Amino acid sequence: MNKNALGLILSGILIGSIVGVLGVKTFIFDPEIHEYQSTIRYIENTNRDLETQKNNLEKDLQEKEDTLQEKEIELQEIEQSFLLISNQYNQLFIDYMDLNEELDETLQEFDTFMIYYEQTSEDINDLSELLNSYTFVKDSISRVLNDQTVQQTSDTVLSIIQDKKSFWNSYKNIYNYVISHIEYKRDTEYPYLRCDIFPYNDKELITGVEVFTSRNYVQTPDFTLTYKQGDCEDQAVLLYAMMKYYLNYMYNQDYTLYLMQITLVNKVPHLAVLQPVQVNNICILDPAGHYLTSISNQIATNEANKELIKYSEYWGDTEYGEIIKVTLYEVYIETGEYITAFDGTLNQAINFLSN
Repeated sequence: MNKNALGLILSGILIGSIVGVLGVKTFIFDPEIHEYQSTIRYIENTNRDLETQKNNLEKDLQEKEDTLQEKEIELQEIEQSFLLISNQYNQLFIDYMDLNEELDETLQEFDTFMIYYEQTSEDINDLSELLNSYTFVKDSISRVLNDQTVQQTSDTVLSIIQDKKSFWNSYKNIYNYVISHIEYKRDTEYPYLRCDIFPYNDKELITGVEVFTSRNYVQTPDFTLTYKQGDCEDQAVLLYAMMKYYLNYMYNQDYTLYLMQITLVNKVPHLAVLQPVQVNNICILDPAGHYLTSISNQIATNEANKELIKYSEYWGDTEYGEIIKVTLYEVYIETGEYITAFDGTLNQAINFLSN
């Protein structure tokens, strides 16, 4: 056998061995290879998924880092704002404390001011009441008709009363004295106040004052006796005081006696004296108006309805017109207090005095 043939045989044996080995290998190891390949593919897939997750997580992380950075910037801005607000708060607190001190001082000043304001308001009210007591009949009654002012007429009354037990003659003598010794004179202008009042803590505070004048000044009886002149109010007040002195200190019987204020058609007020008598009779004594309830020039009484109508007609014949309103004041001389016994129309006054 030559060398070429042996070489071919050996080559064939070698190749066959290799093929056999490969065949055995393929038969024995293929399942494991497939398993490994499957594992490798799973791992590769898993790796891809993980890579994707990783990329997503990195993306989320980057977004969160970006958000965190933004938040950090916002936090810095907030901290700066907080610092600014804190400074502003501190300044406001300082301002608040300063204002609180100023408020305390202002309240103290206000309390002091209110003390003066209340006192000033009281003084103005007192002044207004005082001026009113010289200007308006109703407000003047307590000042001009009291026990002191009545007793100041004593010398005059004692000098003209001849028989103190003669009631009507004594009244007539007093009336005659007034009309013969007191000259009618209109008053001069006299000031009075009108105040705007604001109630505050049970006080009356004056918020405004206006000064007016009225041609009226209500005199005391002694003033009228001294100067021997006065208007209707002054003469009626004097007459009332003298009659009261006679009743209280000479006749020793204090009868009801009215200071009668009438309002005429032209709105002019007028003052007289009215003596109510039993059996619905009255006697009117009006020195300034020169009117006296009388019969045959002698003082008398008359039924209330007849006398008031007659008295109203008496004024109706003058420029002033008839009576449209009657007010009756009863004065308690001992204290100077008074009550408004009646206030109404002429017909209502007739009913009041008739009953």
